[in-house]
Amino acid sequence: MILNELMSPDALEPLLMAGEFSPNSRFYTFLKGTPEKPSQLALWAFDLETKTTRSLVDISQLGSLEGPLSDEEKARRERLRLFVSGITHYEWSPKDESLLLFAGGGVYWRSKTGAMDTAVSSGAMDARFSPRGHFVSWVSGRNLHLWNVQTKVEEPLTNHGGGAISVGSAEFVVEEELQRFEGYWWSEDEAYIAFEEFDESGVDIIKRNEIYADRIETVEQRYPAAGKANVTWKLGVLDLKSRSTQWIPLDTQVDHDESYLARAAWDHGNFFFMTLNRQQTKAQVFRFDPKTKELKKIIEEISLPWFNLMEKIRFTPSGDLVMVSERSGFAGVYIYSREGELKKSLVFDSESVLKIIQIFDDSIDLVLATKDGMGHMAKRYSLKDSRCLQVFSDPKAVATGSSTKDKRWVAVQQTFTHLPQKVEILDLETGSRHLVSESPVKPHILKEITDPEFGSLKVKDYTLYFRMIKPKDFSPSKKYPAIAYVYGGPHAQKVNYGWQGMYYLYAQYLAAQGFVVFTLDNRGSAHRGKAFEADIAKAFGSADLEDQVHGAKYLQTLPFVDKDRLGIYGWSYGGYMTLMAMCKAPDLFKVGSSGAPVTDWCFYDTAYTERYLGLPQLEADTYKKASVFTWVDGLKGKLQLIHGMADDNVLYVNSTMLYSELQKRGKQFEIQAYPGEKHALASNPMRVHCYASITRFFKDNL
Repeated sequence: MILNELMSPDALEPLLMAGEFSPNSRFYTFLKGTPEKPSQLALWAFDLETKTTRSLVDISQLGSLEGPLSDEEKARRERLRLFVSGITHYEWSPKDESLLLFAGGGVYWRSKTGAMDTAVSSGAMDARFSPRGHFVSWVSGRNLHLWNVQTKVEEPLTNHGGGAISVGSAEFVVEEELQRFEGYWWSEDEAYIAFEEFDESGVDIIKRNEIYADRIETVEQRYPAAGKANVTWKLGVLDLKSRSTQWIPLDTQVDHDESYLARAAWDHGNFFFMTLNRQQTKAQVFRFDPKTKELKKIIEEISLPWFNLMEKIRFTPSGDLVMVSERSGFAGVYIYSREGELKKSLVFDSESVLKIIQIFDDSIDLVLATKDGMGHMAKRYSLKDSRCLQVFSDPKAVATGSSTKDKRWVAVQQTFTHLPQKVEILDLETGSRHLVSESPVKPHILKEITDPEFGSLKVKDYTLYFRMIKPKDFSPSKKYPAIAYVYGGPHAQKVNYGWQGMYYLYAQYLAAQGFVVFTLDNRGSAHRGKAFEADIAKAFGSADLEDQVHGAKYLQTLPFVDKDRLGIYGWSYGGYMTLMAMCKAPDLFKVGSSGAPVTDWCFYDTAYTERYLGLPQLEADTYKKASVFTWVDGLKGKLQLIHGMADDNVLYVNSTMLYSELQKRGKQFEIQAYPGEKHALASNPMRVHCYASITRFFKDNL
């Protein structure tokens, strides 16, 4: 198996992205690359009448497909983990069959006749159609802008944004940690635009060097580290007719200086928004009527040790509000009247709602994690009696989907252990299924990889699931070195029946090099219910590491594992777990490779860190116990440290501080630092080099 081939985009057939039904339910449209250029996306359509697929847009009409991008858009794409070119996003007009297309740094409008026009000036971010399709709106220069589809006239809607003031976009930690990527919201009748305005002047400026191959750039980044100030924010409602703005009177009910604007949406002329307190233990939903200027809190939910923010604010067609909550211990669906009265709940025994696909007045389409969390299934349920009406996906797959508003068509995207993607359209009227796209691993790669073994371990009252990959030429009479391939942090799951991406292919590569590769989802990981996650509250590097140690000791009992040759590798939170394992269990883990690790949680951002560890001013001992520096004297084994030298998420200072502390103690270690790379090592040559370096390190030392 050749690493260059394995890590190349050519290892897989191109994946379908951004699949959705057109407003008239005639097409299922999606983005997909070609075998020649798998990461350069074009727009395709599956015709539901003819059951054929065709290209919808000729990307040669779109000018530059690579950029340039504004700094804000570059940062937003890093938050979205969007590392492709060509058409990166599209949107159907609700008015007709015209399209909005995003390619390079440009936004284009394609009429229903196929004519192409540049809709938006360069530097636009979050461009989209208004609800009736008469306008295109976007953010540029930290202000809202508007383009009239009929007259082709562009105009600014606000002018007070700039510097530390931003209008119409979401702040860094809300994008990165709360997954809200929009900062303005249209009313359905196009009469109003609600928008967030945030002021980041109180957020600490961190000066850091982004080190590139040919230069060093000094960046002043406003980074809200744990315990420090967040942005302040307010909400305005812009009247499109008068161009006047009324500010929602937050001070009367919302402690917005110490909270997050988590979600927002319009319905039936009212603006709804959800806030989370800074500790993220209390969610509140408010309703604002722009005509009467009434602001009313309609829902409040307190959840300990934290509130898991999931779905957007959603509504039934008749106007009831739909929320996903874990108040039963597992995520369920709760339906409220517009006054906040709970009307209906849909909860499941040890199963968690992961996504709402579509809401109807009498039924709802959902994706749920199965009881063991290993499968993610798409189903339709009755809202009258909670019966399961239809099952759309395989129980041994990880699925998602979308539905048409007439309830007839359902698109189901599934991934399997060795099949990265299978997309089918289900016709619920006839019962037929139509294959839209299948993206397998290329045959010459597939023949080189082995089937993983799934298993479970008992720790305290919990069952932990693992995946183990043995060398292809495995012999039970031999002794193999083993590597624990770990993430370990909250809101992530590495062991299920779905495709695990390039990380999985690299695990297969390590197995082909003669290692047993073992991945365990410890307490704190996702899709197993609230109690399973809660054991890591104020205990990073404790309960999670205890489970990884338990897994490693299980490995030592296997007759084909050399108990004295155990290693560990992980990235981001997995990099942190690697360091804690090497320092707190040094006699167990002899070799470790740590990628982009947090080394002290005081260096990481507010929204993530404080959710799990609390405020450092009040939890000094918690932060001390969770810090790598508290345990660094325990390091004995061989350590490799890897980091992108322009990382704006887990800042490079996490690694440089560790370099210094290890050097002071005379402890030897190896460094691989990548010039110009951010947190995800998006450059394929750099990623290949990184994996080759990790492999060489384990071969040399394990």
